[in-house]
Amino acid sequence: MTLKVLGTWVAAIGTLAVYSYLYKENALFRAVEYILVGLTTAHLTVMGYQNVFDVAIKPVMTGTKTLMIVPIILGLLLYTRWFKQYSWVSRIPVSFMLAVAAAVTITGNIDANFMRQVRATMVPIKNFDGLVVLVGTVGTLMYFFFMTIPGGSRAKGNAGILARVLAGGAELGRWVMMVAFGASFGAAVMSRIGLFIGRLQFLFGDWLHLIK
Repeated sequence: MTLKVLGTWVAAIGTLAVYSYLYKENALFRAVEYILVGLTTAHLTVMGYQNVFDVAIKPVMTGTKTLMIVPIILGLLLYTRWFKQYSWVSRIPVSFMLAVAAAVTITGNIDANFMRQVRATMVPIKNFDGLVVLVGTVGTLMYFFFMTIPGGSRAKGNAGILARVLAGGAELGRWVMMVAFGASFGAAVMSRIGLFIGRLQFLFGDWLHLIK
């Protein structure tokens, strides 16, 4: 048995073990789950050590980036948490990492989730797509800004003309969001179905050779 055939059999058995959970939780599923967690942990440990060695330890040893000694020391201070007497020292690198992560995340989110989305909606109305973007964006904003008007999104009857217009726009925004959420859910389902189809093609093709 060649290494490729052995790998195919291991992958096939692992796939069937994972999908056996659809029937009920069993020992085979738990065994494969533990193996996957163990392999993932081992892989991340090796890759983490290799990254630290290449990025920090090796430059310090060669003298090219002596300042990398600072993150090395901060990383070692994390392990003081294992010693009750010195566990407070671990708060220093944790605070530093949280501050850096918060700064990077906030600046990145402002650009990616706010500024770029604002620029994406500011497109010339040259075709039907531009009109749909404009109407959908305005309606969604009206839903959040004017949903508290008297009568909510169903203002009618004695409500003023402006209130009814705003309520109509808010109702339109609600439908736009429902369509957007439905499309996102559909895309997520399709991606999962795509993974399942890929596994079936592997089982019936590479493993059982029933299809080509």
